[in-house]
Amino acid sequence: MARAMVVHATCDVWDVLYARGGHTGQLLARAQEMATRAVELDGRDAEAHTILGGVALFMRHYDESFRRLDTALTINPNLAFAHMWGGGGYALSGNSENARESLKEALRLSPRDPANYWTYAFLGLAEFADENYDEAIEWGLKAIHLYQSFPTAHRLLAASYGTLGQADAAGAAVAELLRIAPGTNIASTRAGVPWKDGKVMERYLDALRQAGLPE
Repeated sequence: MARAMVVHATCDVWDVLYARGGHTGQLLARAQEMATRAVELDGRDAEAHTILGGVALFMRHYDESFRRLDTALTINPNLAFAHMWGGGGYALSGNSENARESLKEALRLSPRDPANYWTYAFLGLAEFADENYDEAIEWGLKAIHLYQSFPTAHRLLAASYGTLGQADAAGAAVAELLRIAPGTNIASTRAGVPWKDGKVMERYLDALRQAGLPE
């Protein structure tokens, strides 16, 4: 039963992250409920704690996110999934050094994971936060190489190209983003990408506006 709840929660989180419809708040709340019930049934389920950490991150409950992910890694230090989410949390909350460390550990533990496009994208977001736009583009392209229809990577590429003034590449990234996730706009990005630092958020959104993403 606990395993089924973890799978259900994971699917809800993926629906949010891949912009596959539904109300983001409702999906996250349902994922949180399922993962919480899984933890109540089996407090040693590291994946359930990891999902709770991911949900907390996208709800902007940063301390709770790190607490859950620390618990997951205490239970299973070799869980690449937890290192990936922890790295994403660090990237989005302004600790790029820790983000790189956690994300590269995830890659070390699971170098052939077909979902490593998420790890690459989080590395790209860490570089964007540090204004290393060429490096952000490199990681975004690696993510796209693994999964062509990945909204987060196309959005990262659009913002990075836009910041560098590469209008054609930025516009192409936005066009592909809107093809695979037609409802994406500035408002949905503000709601769905949990940058902790408001200045980074505005820099990211301004770059996407320059690239042509609608309001």
